[in-house]
Amino acid sequence: MSKKNINTISLKKSGPAATETSLSIAEQTAAFLKSGGAIDEIPSGVSGQISLGEKARLAREEREAKEKALQNENAEDS
Repeated sequence: MSKKNINTISLKKSGPAATETSLSIAEQTAAFLKSGGAIDEIPSGVSGQISLGEKARLAREEREAKEKALQNENAEDS
């Protein structure tokens, strides 16, 4: 029989059982729908993450819009 190492800590969190959590989620979902909320179904494979290319495009558009606004402001001052 092996001895238990008293210097070892448990990283396992003590929380509600999975069944309690599932029940809680089901109750919250039911309350949300009853209050008029709607759930959108997201197709499989779709991510909420913006790709690097999309981030670059959005940053470029924002920079161009700021430059255009600055040019318009300078044109009004002339």
